[in-house]
Amino acid sequence: MFSTSIAALPLKLDSKNSACASLSDQLEVALANDDSLGARFLTTSSHWSRRQFRFAILIAVGLLCALPTLAQPPVITQPDQPSLSKPEPKLKQEQGKVAEPVKQTQQDQDQELADEYYRRDDFAKAAELYKNLIKKKDRLVLNYHKYSNCLTQLQQWDDLEKLIKKIVKEQRETYTYPVDLALFYQNHKRPDKATTTLLDLQPRIRTSEEATLAAAEYAMQKGQAVWAKDMFVGSRNFLKQPELFASQMAKVYQAMGDNDQMFAEVLGYLERESQPAYFVQATLQNLITKSEEYVALERLLLNRLSANPMSNNLTEILLWTYLQQKDFASAFVQARALDRRQNQEGQRTMEIAYLAIQNEDYQQAIRIYDYVIQTWPGKQVALTAARQQLQVRETIVKSTYPIDQEEVRRLIQGYKQLNTLNTTPFFNKLENQRSMALLHGFYLGQLDSAIALLQNIVTKNGYSQELLDKSKIDLGDLYVLTNEPWEATLLYSQVEKTQKEQPLGHEAKLRNAKLNYYKGEFQLAQEHLDVLKIATSREIANDALDLSLKIQNNTVMDSASPALQAFSKVELLLFQNKTDQALRQLGQILTKFAADPIVDDVRWLRAKTYRRIKQTDLAIADLDSILKYQPDDIYGDDAQYTLGQIYELDLGDKKMAMVAYEAVLKAYPSSIFAADARKRFRTLRGDVL
Repeated sequence: MFSTSIAALPLKLDSKNSACASLSDQLEVALANDDSLGARFLTTSSHWSRRQFRFAILIAVGLLCALPTLAQPPVITQPDQPSLSKPEPKLKQEQGKVAEPVKQTQQDQDQELADEYYRRDDFAKAAELYKNLIKKKDRLVLNYHKYSNCLTQLQQWDDLEKLIKKIVKEQRETYTYPVDLALFYQNHKRPDKATTTLLDLQPRIRTSEEATLAAAEYAMQKGQAVWAKDMFVGSRNFLKQPELFASQMAKVYQAMGDNDQMFAEVLGYLERESQPAYFVQATLQNLITKSEEYVALERLLLNRLSANPMSNNLTEILLWTYLQQKDFASAFVQARALDRRQNQEGQRTMEIAYLAIQNEDYQQAIRIYDYVIQTWPGKQVALTAARQQLQVRETIVKSTYPIDQEEVRRLIQGYKQLNTLNTTPFFNKLENQRSMALLHGFYLGQLDSAIALLQNIVTKNGYSQELLDKSKIDLGDLYVLTNEPWEATLLYSQVEKTQKEQPLGHEAKLRNAKLNYYKGEFQLAQEHLDVLKIATSREIANDALDLSLKIQNNTVMDSASPALQAFSKVELLLFQNKTDQALRQLGQILTKFAADPIVDDVRWLRAKTYRRIKQTDLAIADLDSILKYQPDDIYGDDAQYTLGQIYELDLGDKKMAMVAYEAVLKAYPSSIFAADARKRFRTLRGDVL
């Protein structure tokens, strides 16, 4: 049991207790040299061996030596106050070696204590300790910012001035400290001292780009753009390099509100370095924060172009500037110049037309297409421009109420003329034919002519399966108008098979669902919609979800739902462009089913219809009714957001639009319209996004 030798046992006596150590040593010698001593003790127990007896004696000695330490009371410290006792010595440990105590100086202890006071915002106690610590040069830089903050918080201005002067004197190679001193003088209404300090700094930094950058950028951080400008200009003049610090000077002038000089710095640098236009645009985009800055940039570019009218880079930047302001007429002038110089045959001009369409500036797009058609007759770009111009005019017709049937006929004639040209590809001729069919069927009511044109397309196998299937969907829609649902569903189902799991196939399935909905077969429609709600196309999935919710909400009490039957027939009338008849029936539904859940659907559909036919007052009235009587129903956020769009886009009333968009953010913060409402609100307020 006690076979281990005493020398190998981990028995350690406190090295500070020399008496115990001596007693242990003497006892060990006595036991080793005088067998009779051990024998006298061994007589007390025949079961103990000499080795066991020696081990017991040594343990007893150790316990006796430990008793004074164990008898001392424990030290209790307050948890909320920093301990003023000396910190425990840190351990220094190297890989593979046992940790050894590292001696900690009094300054190290004071540093830790001062930092602890600083963290606790006890600036008075921290300042007292920092005051002594900074007497050492290596501690001055370490504690400068904390100590200066303590003095600022305590408003000990004389001590703060002494501190800054001290570090300016001892750290002459650090050029940020004089800026602090100048700032101190300026804040304490001693501008002459601030000026003198900066004048003394100037000769020290102007010989070095790095020193100038350090001091000037620090001055910018402190909000002193004028000081930074003087530093940069002084260095430029001394080094005779006026192009130095161009990007930094641009930011300085931006902070000073000098837009002309800001853009002059950027453009001057980019011209000297022959930077490409896209790099210029990216740089300018980062600098511009206000809409009026584009006006300043435009003025500067026009001045430079008057001196160098053939500069493509300047023209590109000016073109970009106009596009940022959505001034497509002026952008068209610059794009036209680039097309001529670079022999691009309308490429840049067509890009401007496309952007104008995206921003609904249709008249400007038509003007641009006219120019392309006249400038490059017989070229492919002219044919493309002619067809896209017809499509823009078609968009205008469809968004105008009542429909201008004369303009519809002119559009049909324009498509016919394109199809007579030998240079028009056959595929484009089929697309033109499809456009003519839709105009005949949906806007002139000439269903027979429309059906004949589409039937001609669907027989043209071998060209484009997508065009063929689109035409089948259109033909199915026309059969809905002629009240032939079986022919319609047959065509829709064919497209579902040929375009399986494709957006066009999902569109065909949605058409089938709507057809069943129009017929009042809500359960069958719901089966189609359940599949479409997980469609890959977000737009189709959303449409399917909206129709599905409409059916669910209005068939809870009655699966046949006479109110929903009547409402679905109104939607069919709108699909058939019978707007006046549809509006009359919507009014009748509101009277007949005033207590039915269908009421919010009726008001929402009628508001959208009134807006489409430009009767905005009636649209606003229906939207207000939804928000008054059914604000928490499914159309609450839709109604609030649509009000904002009507005021902004239709009526140009920015103030009311901002009120409506702000209401979206307050009443419907989790709405899908919240992000766009916030963006539109900020744009109307004048923020540059």
